[in-house]
Amino acid sequence: MQPDFMVYDQNNNLVLVGEVKATKNQDQDWAAKLRRNLVAHGFLPAAPFFLLVSPEFVYLWKDAFTIEQVNPHFVSDTTSLLKPYLSRYDGDTARLSASGLELAVHAWLNDIVSRAARDDALPGDDWLAQSGLAARVRQGSLRYGDTS
Repeated sequence: MQPDFMVYDQNNNLVLVGEVKATKNQDQDWAAKLRRNLVAHGFLPAAPFFLLVSPEFVYLWKDAFTIEQVNPHFVSDTTSLLKPYLSRYDGDTARLSASGLELAVHAWLNDIVSRAARDDALPGDDWLAQSGLAARVRQGSLRYGDTS
């Protein structure tokens, strides 16, 4: 099993691995258990950051590639974060299919990676900057699931 996406820095070092789950009505405890299980069973490559996106929340862990169950360091509302990428759905993530949610996440991540050419703010900029993730992936590359 491969993560849904992996983000590399401009030197091709793995910085972020992530999963998009269409599971609704889940909380931080569910997210922490899921991340822990993925690490424990060897489904995630070692990376400084892990991002988990559900229809309701986006969870980010920093420096948490550990088998221990750890709560996310940053939590954001998925609808607020992905609203610019969901105009067809009036910004409502609850109506999205799993593949639609993945496409919106990929569009958002592509914007983050290609930031040097952009001056406008992106949703999530506050915690992306606070965590150090935005600076690490700028001008990097985004790879999907089972691509090598």
